[in-house]
Amino acid sequence: MKSLAGRVALLVTITAAVVFVVVGVLLMAEVGRRERATFDRELRATVNRMVVPARRDRTGQLDRLAGDASVRLLTQGRVSYDNGRAPELPVPRTGLRTLTAADGSRWRVLRRGRLIVARPLQVVEDRIDDLQNTIALAALLGLVVTAIAVRLVAARSLRPLSSLREQAAGITTTRARVDESGPAEVGEVAHALNAMLARLEESVAATERFTADAGHELRTPLTSVRANLAALRHGPDDKVLAELERDVARLAALLDGLQALARGDAGAVAREPVDVGDVADAALADARRRHPEVDFAFGEAHELTVTGDATGIRAILDNLLENAARHGASTVRIELGAHHIAVDDDGPGIPPDRRERVFERFVHAGAGGSGLGLAIVAQQAQLHGGEARIEDSPLGGARVLVTMRA
Repeated sequence: MKSLAGRVALLVTITAAVVFVVVGVLLMAEVGRRERATFDRELRATVNRMVVPARRDRTGQLDRLAGDASVRLLTQGRVSYDNGRAPELPVPRTGLRTLTAADGSRWRVLRRGRLIVARPLQVVEDRIDDLQNTIALAALLGLVVTAIAVRLVAARSLRPLSSLREQAAGITTTRARVDESGPAEVGEVAHALNAMLARLEESVAATERFTADAGHELRTPLTSVRANLAALRHGPDDKVLAELERDVARLAALLDGLQALARGDAGAVAREPVDVGDVADAALADARRRHPEVDFAFGEAHELTVTGDATGIRAILDNLLENAARHGASTVRIELGAHHIAVDDDGPGIPPDRRERVFERFVHAGAGGSGLGLAIVAQQAQLHGGEARIEDSPLGGARVLVTMRA
């Protein structure tokens, strides 16, 4: 059963059925007990009315008082009177008990002195059966009525959910929202759906901005490439070829940065122990080959091992070193702390009012660069459970500090 209303109705009906069965069984047992107790009281009352006539041997009066009961009188241990309504019942001891006649019928027998009165149990058993059948029928009808009522009530109660489903089915843009009015539970679902739509809207807007910015950043070097290619039609030119190489390198850097950001946005981060010192050694060696004029070295360095992605940590170090080499004067230092990486340069630094903005995509910290380096640093720092921020450097320039979860 796929319908929620049907499932609710089925669950409630099953629960009601269990309750009806338990209550019905207890009620039937109580009805049987009460009917048998009433039967015994009626038998005692009949015996009480017969005591005096029995002492005086007034058999005619005994017969009139007997009704459907069997009456016998004993004289010296022998039956001296029997109205013949109970076939061959054994003579019981004094008191109340149940006996079985020769024909298999069961009788409730009360003996008081020489008077023995018996009534057939079939009378009370038939009455108990009728009452129990009535109780069972009433329970069955009650169960059917409960199932129908619960189905109708469940369907009515779920109308707000059906309305929410129809609204959700009609959504064609992330700017749309659903109505949050109605029962609290449905309102919570609607609020969660609207929150999800808001996040999607923000994500789509960010993607559109990113695409527009990427297109703008790519357009400039492509335009330059086109112009330089056109110039080469008139003959080789070393200056034009050098500009073409720079444009191609800028395009390659932009594409590498975009690819790195896309991987980070997808959350593709491995989880393995990484020795940051080893990664820093390799990054520092590559930076020295790219910028031999810059003095790269380690400052204070501690053992730093984090659980994360070696490729992501290498991206942090490569971009920090490249950024420091581009915007510093001649000195770059790497510091490894217990839970952080810091890169210092001796350049002009970054004004405090621009320090947060430079971590945004396509925001340039200075001349040159793709505008993606520090954005990659901030992204990878967040993926590794930390953050990136800019401070004043002891060397006089900027310090980029990246914290990480060990």
